[in-house]
Amino acid sequence: MMKLARIVLSALLALHVLPLYAQSAARPIRLVVPYPPGGIADMLAREVATPLAAVLGQAVVIENKGGGAGALGSSLVKNAEPDGLTLLFTNVGPSAIAPAMSKAPPYDAVADFRAVTLVSRAPLMLVARSDAGFNDIRQLIAAAKAKPAAIEYSSAGVGSFGHLSTELFAQAAGIRLLHVPYQGQAPATLALLTGEVKIALTSPSAQLFDMVRSGKLRLLGVSTTKPTELVPGAQPIADVIPGFDSQYWFGIVAPAKVSDAAVARIDGAMRKVLADPAIAAKFRTIGNEIGSGTPALFQKLIADEASRWKEVVKAANIQSAD
Repeated sequence: MMKLARIVLSALLALHVLPLYAQSAARPIRLVVPYPPGGIADMLAREVATPLAAVLGQAVVIENKGGGAGALGSSLVKNAEPDGLTLLFTNVGPSAIAPAMSKAPPYDAVADFRAVTLVSRAPLMLVARSDAGFNDIRQLIAAAKAKPAAIEYSSAGVGSFGHLSTELFAQAAGIRLLHVPYQGQAPATLALLTGEVKIALTSPSAQLFDMVRSGKLRLLGVSTTKPTELVPGAQPIADVIPGFDSQYWFGIVAPAKVSDAAVARIDGAMRKVLADPAIAAKFRTIGNEIGSGTPALFQKLIADEASRWKEVVKAANIQSAD
């Protein structure tokens, strides 16, 4: 009888003292997207959420928290319990550029988060109007040196990735260009077509490729260090400016104090998801390539990017909005 009582007691204790891992696995993962639904970040996050849930055997719920150029959703994750159940689907914007542009950022993108998985990268394409007077990167640089601040370029706004990447290009080339900011990518692209600006370093799009094929625009280069199938036939800017590399990236991070085990579990599952050729093909239709590397390398990328864009902002004397 005593033996039976001990068995029953042990069983009851086992039910109440479950491992933390098992308790966590029974609850859904919140994957916070710091933007409203419908954008590229939201599309990529939703593309990986379902297969990630299947690999983990655990629900993954997308939670859109837009506002403050990604700061609202990022702050939510920063302050969440570091149990591996609340993750941020971030990108170079909230993790590097927004803090660089802010006088009082609400978080430290390096110290307040722990990198989990670099999900994808997206190059920029350097295009010019066909009547701009230069046919390649070297000719563009020569023209800009001959007439400083005379060549206009468009961007989606002050502090946008295209703006800062073009400033990085100008600083690396030793030239001065004239920035003409617009409220969004659509009017910035239209400015090229109407002749309000001569060049743009911007995200690839079907519209831009059509304009290149029609002869209205000339493709000068791509912002990756090596040729990429996302911008076929484009010369890497790094061929002319050694080491130049400016790519938009997306990734998953967690609150800073999340455990090694939680990071390894999520990253391991994400690696299986990203190894699926169907996911890679879908990403390419959105202008992205699958990311690679360890969580440690992703953490270094975030730190390097935060430092780099802060230096670009300071060197170009770009004024923050706050």
